[in-house]
Amino acid sequence: MKNLKSHFSKFAVYAAVAMISIVSTSSSLGQSEIDTKIRLMSEALQARDSGDLEKARERLNQLLEITPADRSVQSILKSVDSMIADKNSAGGSNAASAAADRRAALQSEAEYLARLEAERIEKSMVSAREIREIALRQSKRGDFPLALKTIDSAIRMLEPNPLTQTLIDELK
Repeated sequence: MKNLKSHFSKFAVYAAVAMISIVSTSSSLGQSEIDTKIRLMSEALQARDSGDLEKARERLNQLLEITPADRSVQSILKSVDSMIADKNSAGGSNAASAAADRRAALQSEAEYLARLEAERIEKSMVSAREIREIALRQSKRGDFPLALKTIDSAIRMLEPNPLTQTLIDELK
């Protein structure tokens, strides 16, 4: 009977480690798409700001392939297209239109980047909550040292900020 408990305990430890690995891997896979979006947006904005409007258009089109319904990206692309048209026509009356497009694009960029960051934070919080449930099951089995290690891993995956601080406090 003791041998059976020992095997069950080892199995539980392996299962917990496997669950943590799966949650961490799925979380990092989700992060890579967000990282790609952030990278493309950053490259597009840098290209636009440096005057390389064609490169900016290209990066924004790549971004639209990932998120075709994103109005912020569409708005920024429209502004870049407008800047390209203004540059090609080189008309003086288009300067006011270009400034208005630029302001609208900046607003869209800020909204887009804030939304991406909120998505990233929410995914990390969901993963931390899943890991907390694993730790609760471990503590119910009486495996308190493993449960504490599991909770510590959940806390480490969260960046302290106003959105995550309540969850971090709950985990502690």
